[in-house]
Amino acid sequence: MQARSEARPHQRRSTGRMKRLCVSAALLAVVVCGAGGALAADLEVGDVAPPFELPGSDGNTHTLAQYEGTTVVLAWFLKAFTGG
Repeated sequence: MQARSEARPHQRRSTGRMKRLCVSAALLAVVVCGAGGALAADLEVGDVAPPFELPGSDGNTHTLAQYEGTTVVLAWFLKAFTGG
């Protein structure tokens, strides 16, 4: 009879993915909550965005000020690079 850990390797992979997803979500929450500035509840549609910075997929940190005078679109992919 196989040991329990050998019988279900797919569960170990799923657990590892879930742990990584939870850690990523926690880090995102810390960044968003710790960023300071205006809260979403303080903003209305059409308001000028407060200054902020975000990591880009190119590995660089981008600030809103760098793109002043241009149209900015933020794309957020919930499951990007998670294998799910």
